[in-house]
Amino acid sequence: MTLSGRCRYSRGMISVAALVVMVSINGHGPYRFLVDTGAASCVLDPALSRELGLRPEYRVEVVTPTGSAVVPVARAAIGVEEREAELEVLLYSPRDARVRGVLGQSFLSRHNYWLDSRRGRIEWGGEAPPGRRVPLTMIEGRPAITAEPEGRLILDSGASHVVLFHSTAGTEGRFHIETLAGKGYARLRRIPRLRVGDQVLSSLDAAIVDGRERTEDGLLPTSLFEGVYVNNRESYVVLNPVAGKPASACCAVKSGSPVRSRESKRKVSRNWPA
Repeated sequence: MTLSGRCRYSRGMISVAALVVMVSINGHGPYRFLVDTGAASCVLDPALSRELGLRPEYRVEVVTPTGSAVVPVARAAIGVEEREAELEVLLYSPRDARVRGVLGQSFLSRHNYWLDSRRGRIEWGGEAPPGRRVPLTMIEGRPAITAEPEGRLILDSGASHVVLFHSTAGTEGRFHIETLAGKGYARLRRIPRLRVGDQVLSSLDAAIVDGRERTEDGLLPTSLFEGVYVNNRESYVVLNPVAGKPASACCAVKSGSPVRSRESKRKVSRNWPA
């Protein structure tokens, strides 16, 4: 999902720096993939899947705020450094032509990792850094934490701004939304204060989207924090971890606009493909 627009609190285009890692597919590559903590599934460029001889096994409907699209699904061995897993991957083209796919939770949730937004890196494994441990739950395969007063928000490294699905407060402008299924608009609201664990965020812009069928209350960009440590084995996160970082690093570089992709257990996505 990408957000843009001119409104009271923002200036021009809204964008976010994304994390990129090198990923192998069935032993080939490596290829550049976006890291998207808000995506339940991994995504692969259809052109690359044809180059590698992958065959779609079935199709899923991806539902977005601007419509829906049907995309094929294949299986592939996804590898990052010495980590590898045989996974289902959605086949559609990321909007950023500089990458060949998206590394989602079907891979990420198997590991503990640290997202370093300040340096644009993801580091794998290691011991937890000092800091308050915030309980982590999974909603349809995506990591969520409680943010007061807005409720359960998905930790999303692909979102540029906070997104709220169940807000009834007044709005003060609008965002432009671009997804896999087309383009549309969302209302804009200013959040005066948001508490997450022991972190307090002030004066945040949020996109208000109709989410009556959604279980979660919204999306929380990981870029709002200098670092986010995710422990999937013990189900907690540490926000803004200090040095004393996990060992074993996979370098990443900053890239362009975020990519969204999800898939529910019923093979129907109600999330944000780009």
